[in-house]
Amino acid sequence: LAMVGTLSAVFLAAVFTLITPISRALGYADHPEYILMMASVVALDAIQAIPFCLLRYRKKAVKFACLKLLFIIMNIGLNLLYFVVLGHTE
Repeated sequence: LAMVGTLSAVFLAAVFTLITPISRALGYADHPEYILMMASVVALDAIQAIPFCLLRYRKKAVKFACLKLLFIIMNIGLNLLYFVVLGHTE
């Protein structure tokens, strides 16, 4: 977990340092914050994958499936809140 966390921090630092050329190259020069958000999602996804790998390794399939299902439901709920309830649909 420490190695993945360190690499994620290095990745985020590199993206933050090179945000202007990266956002221009990807066509988001006006919105570099999008690149930072995407990089943050990638880094956090890598970090949260480690505990799930441990659950699979320890053969705790029910706990693994329940947590994954909970995160999927929570993700859908937060997206609905953001787009439908709060009305952010530019």
